[in-house]
Amino acid sequence: AGLSTNVYSQKDTLSNNNFTMKGATIDLGYYTIDKESNKRFEVMAGFGGGNILTQKDEYDFARVYLQPSIGFVKQKIESIVSLRINGMFYEPTPTNASNISAFSVKFIEPAYTFRGGGTQLKFQGQFGFSLPISSNLPNDFAFVPFMASVGLSYKLYVLKDKFNPVISN
Repeated sequence: AGLSTNVYSQKDTLSNNNFTMKGATIDLGYYTIDKESNKRFEVMAGFGGGNILTQKDEYDFARVYLQPSIGFVKQKIESIVSLRINGMFYEPTPTNASNISAFSVKFIEPAYTFRGGGTQLKFQGQFGFSLPISSNLPNDFAFVPFMASVGLSYKLYVLKDKFNPVISN
């Protein structure tokens, strides 16, 4: 089992929507490593939330996601590709100037993750694309199509006796 957390901040100054998004996520998952090939398979499920500030509106958001991944492990370095399915739920803040209602958006997010560090605690960086797949988007919906996050990943040895992978050099 594993536990990780990410904090992120995104700013879009290229489009007419000019917005800033800040948030945090926490996820919990299961992984296994094939000792002979050093291949890693993991499934992470997570949730989080944050805030988006545009030129005229402000939203709070919540998100839930499922992220299956496959990658390679070499000593204390991990290289992983993922395809996250992400649902985000937006709610206008009470101080919102516009008369807007809550809405939700589903995303597909292919990503590359790099982890490096100690045996249990690792630095984690993830880079990828965020592609909306919902058809009912508001006309002025703004999002950042590229994503990047940094955080820490901590391995919980819940099943240590049964699954204790030994990584070859």
